Amino acid sequence: MAEDKNNLLVIGISVHKPNEEDDLELQQAVDTAPDVSAQLSVALGEKFEVLGKNVDWWLYVKCISSGEEGYIPSTCVAPLKDDLTNEE
Repeated sequence: MAEDKNNLLVIGISVHKPNEEDDLELQQAVDTAPDVSAQLSVALGEKFEVLGKNVDWWLYVKCISSGEEGYIPSTCVAPLKDDLTNEE
């Protein structure tokens, strides 16, 4: 599978730790969240390549630093400018 240079790159703007319980009353998307084992942690400044957007507000991504793939909440990341991503 060839990499598509048009894939969006995003950067972590808030922390997500899938093994920690969130306040379920405040999290409206709990019923649609992917299984915890399919979720990745998000750290501030961490970069991801978006591979898909097919589970409600969850993004399917590949972590640039580790190569791991999984789901992260779209609310934890923001698009990264192209000119900042040319070094790999």
